Amino acid sequence: MTLSNQERAIRCQQAITAYSDDDTYTNLVDFFADAFHWCHANGHSFPDALDMALTHFEAEVTGDDILDDFNRQVTNERNQTMIESSIDQNDTRKQLLRSVADEALEAFWQVIVQRYPQAETGDLSAWATMTLQTAAENAITEWVNNNIPKATRKGD
Repeated sequence: MTLSNQERAIRCQQAITAYSDDDTYTNLVDFFADAFHWCHANGHSFPDALDMALTHFEAEVTGDDILDDFNRQVTNERNQTMIESSIDQNDTRKQLLRSVADEALEAFWQVIVQRYPQAETGDLSAWATMTLQTAAENAITEWVNNNIPKATRKGD
């Protein structure tokens, strides 16, 4: 059964209202924090799960049917399903993008450390770290898409 976006919002409202006796926004924040803990305890990446959730959200808002794409089993010449090939290419692109973002953020933090030598630690909240990583990856993706011809991009 496919839910409408309104039904999805109502289902979420019901879940976060029942989560604890706090207000719904606090419950949502607590749920996300607990999801971080769950991912950490079970060897999953919360940023990856959040990235996948964002992909689903964007497809649901725009009306794209990503499930059809994931479930289609068309084969290519190497007898590998197209979806497997697409997932491999997406994983390769994502790994390259994360590598570039990691390298760029390392240089970014080196500048910060040089400018603020009085800092005693390099602490940043998990949320800020994830937000910065995501912003860097999004900015790099946009820059690549706007400035490098598709035929010459690594990972495509």
